[in-house]
Amino acid sequence: MSFVQEGIDDVVFMNIKYPNNVMANIHVSWLDPRKIRRMTVVGSKKMVLYDDIAENKITIFDKGIDRMAVLGENMDFDNGNTFTFQHRSGDVLMPKVNWIEPLKIEIAHFIDCISNGTPCITDATHAEKVVRILEMGS
Repeated sequence: MSFVQEGIDDVVFMNIKYPNNVMANIHVSWLDPRKIRRMTVVGSKKMVLYDDIAENKITIFDKGIDRMAVLGENMDFDNGNTFTFQHRSGDVLMPKVNWIEPLKIEIAHFIDCISNGTPCITDATHAEKVVRILEMGS
């Protein structure tokens, strides 16, 4: 039996490019049988894995590629032919994160906005950006 809803994507793969060489690769599927809520952030020094389902939600990896200059005049990194790469795989750190129910935090913020006039974190400008990104995926 095939279940297809007209105008509703079952699976989306998105590649988003932001300024300053920042990229995001997103895979979402409302039909996927596995519950995965994971994000990997790759930086110039380390990598961070956030896994909302795991007991240890944040894992920091000292992993990457370092440029090594070749001995020579001025040890110049500007010339792409004068350096090699060294793969680095160091320590793994799992900091303790106190888990709080996300919906509880969201409701508390909503009440604070109404009661105290606190600016909403997810205002109309934020919502517009989210909708724009979601539209790119359809």
